[in-house]
Amino acid sequence: MGGIIPASRSKRASVFRWAIWLGVVSTIVFLPGGLNRWVFPKEAIFAVAALLASLLPSAARIPRWLWIGVSGGAILLIGATVQSHAPLAQLVGRWPRYEGLITLSVYVMALWFGSHLLGATAGADRILIFRRAVSVASIVLAAVSIAEAFGLEPIQTTASRSGALLGNATDQGVVGVMFFAVLAVPVARHWAFPDAPQARGSGKKDARNKGTPLPGLRPWLALAGTASALVTVVISASRAAFLSLMLIIVALIALELVRRRILTNNGLRELSRSTARDKRTRAGLVGGIALASIGFVLLAFPLITLRLFGLTPLSGRTISDRGMIYRAALDVGWRHPLTGVGPSGFVDAVPSFLGSNWYGTVGPNVTLDSPHNWILQALVAGGIPLAVLALALAVGVAMVGILRWTRAVGVGSDLDRSRPDHLAGAGLAILGFGVALMTDFTSPGTTVFAALLIGSLVSATPRAAAGALLRRGDPLWRQFGRMVRTIAFGGIAILLIIAAAAEIPLQWGADSAAAHDVTQARSQFDTALALRPWDSDAASIAGQLMAQQAEQQVPGAADAATVFATRSLMATPGSVQAAKALAVGQQYSGHLADARATLAALKRKVPLDSGVVLRLGGVDVLLGNYPSAETELLQATRLSPKDPAPWEALAYLYGRTGDLSAAAAATAHSKKLTLQVR
Repeated sequence: MGGIIPASRSKRASVFRWAIWLGVVSTIVFLPGGLNRWVFPKEAIFAVAALLASLLPSAARIPRWLWIGVSGGAILLIGATVQSHAPLAQLVGRWPRYEGLITLSVYVMALWFGSHLLGATAGADRILIFRRAVSVASIVLAAVSIAEAFGLEPIQTTASRSGALLGNATDQGVVGVMFFAVLAVPVARHWAFPDAPQARGSGKKDARNKGTPLPGLRPWLALAGTASALVTVVISASRAAFLSLMLIIVALIALELVRRRILTNNGLRELSRSTARDKRTRAGLVGGIALASIGFVLLAFPLITLRLFGLTPLSGRTISDRGMIYRAALDVGWRHPLTGVGPSGFVDAVPSFLGSNWYGTVGPNVTLDSPHNWILQALVAGGIPLAVLALALAVGVAMVGILRWTRAVGVGSDLDRSRPDHLAGAGLAILGFGVALMTDFTSPGTTVFAALLIGSLVSATPRAAAGALLRRGDPLWRQFGRMVRTIAFGGIAILLIIAAAAEIPLQWGADSAAAHDVTQARSQFDTALALRPWDSDAASIAGQLMAQQAEQQVPGAADAATVFATRSLMATPGSVQAAKALAVGQQYSGHLADARATLAALKRKVPLDSGVVLRLGGVDVLLGNYPSAETELLQATRLSPKDPAPWEALAYLYGRTGDLSAAAAATAHSKKLTLQVR
């Protein structure tokens, strides 16, 4: 209950403010100059916010049923991890989102954070700080989004669709949706649905209410934050986010109708006709401004319009890609119905279940680490038991959230509207998050904020807690528990800061590799691995980058690729990408027999990967296994009929065997395909 910092109101208020601001701002934090700028930096800042929150008093708690559900999910995931091919790596978490022990711990911290600071005992002052932080974060995110929409690149990226401060366009849209939901409820109450509740028979308004739901929050800031969130959603061109936004608007209107019925049933005076007319006028004005803003963005940026309505080739292909991903995920789940493949195990399990359409249209070099659907993600991670548990928790959160909101409206509406409005905004944001995740994946950029809102929505207060909040002399076990919690949060924060720092030498290593400076690249990669010795995927990334240089005949790159890829495969023996890097390193370092063995094993895992088949055929050519080489190369032409590379290899093979006519035909076909590609 009590806090660890001194019981000074000014000090506590300052720590409350810092914790809430850091918790919100962590959503848009990134690491300039890092290879992966979007995961560990956000988690590290949030861990610091949770550490500050751990020093503060609060009587609110996460309800027992949610703790039981989360603990049950953790047990299922640990059980699945123990049975996986890479227990330690999956337990910690795999690139790029590291949703094992590290990231999932941050998600649980976010649940606790939302309950502790913004839960059942949070007053209007904390909710006000939260709304201010969300408004500012929304404005900053929209500013970067607008800059990118005009072709500027405030944050350098190689992605075809930039994601502003989230690194991914869909995440960008989802965060915009959640920001909009949190801010739209109080803004709508102030501008579109104003009322001044007054008890029947009373001739005086409550002085504490003053007829405004935004006490202390400048209306222009909340309105600017809401409008910015709308702009962010539209610019993201995410159809999932746009659908979520539309559902939230409909749900917002429905909640307002329910709220007014509750107020009427509780004996609050009806509004006068003139007030009702003024209310309708304001509602129409706000709605018109919102529609005009969305329409302006759609007209000003036609590519966004085409993307939203699925009229671009990429957007159309995304839909078909989702179908292939879902079928592969169901196949993985069917193969492991009770335990799944563990957290982060999907990235190694799914390549064997992807069909020829995937490798032919998407390509063999795309890393698929999520089913892009939160139910399927639970299924492949922990089997049917975890999927059922996830659905049950979602239903439980929805039911408890609605109950909390209706109680808050009925009990405190004529005294303080900040609590019911916060609960409504949190519930709408979680709804939008859940809908968007039907076609997207979880990530720290979106899930930490959503978990925070879930914690604040379902938090409860023990019956005896209110009186004990500031009582001195808490039991020793309670003081010890707070101390352990604070130390644990501090340790997680330090771990995440170090993990984030490792992204800098990883990027420097990538830059050195691109400049063909193998010595400097190896030194930087070794530094990164020293900072993150538990991260096998960092070694895999180093191996892949070195393999790219090995194919360009850069001296020393092949040996480096072999070393880093071997280190990665020791921890994750099922990694397709690391095995590919190892095969390249072995081939260009002259260990052709080893390369062939690696590729043959890899082909058994991914028989439809044309890149693996092509390289296996090329190694057979170098080894003089000409009949086997021809078989592999012809198979590569069938797997990837538009790729000229297998025909070039066939021409070389036929030239070595003396079949000049076949070599000429293969060369001609290769040139034809090359022209078609251009």
